[in-house]
Amino acid sequence: MEQKSGMYAGGGLVGWMLMRAFSGKYLCPSCGEVAVSELPPATRSEIMMKKAGLVVGAVVLLVVVIGVLVAIRR
Repeated sequence: MEQKSGMYAGGGLVGWMLMRAFSGKYLCPSCGEVAVSELPPATRSEIMMKKAGLVVGAVVLLVVVIGVLVAIRR
């Protein structure tokens, strides 16, 4: 996977999770890189669920890190 610059560069784990969630390509083991729109509906649905999980996980991770930092400063 190529490295991204800009908003993902300094984002650490949260940035990586968001980058993976919003990437428009899928790596097929036998075909190589294909667009998600070219995949069957069942596969697209599975990919969308994984992407939603990554976004939710990134938000939860960010909230937890902020919470820990606030707790440490008290």
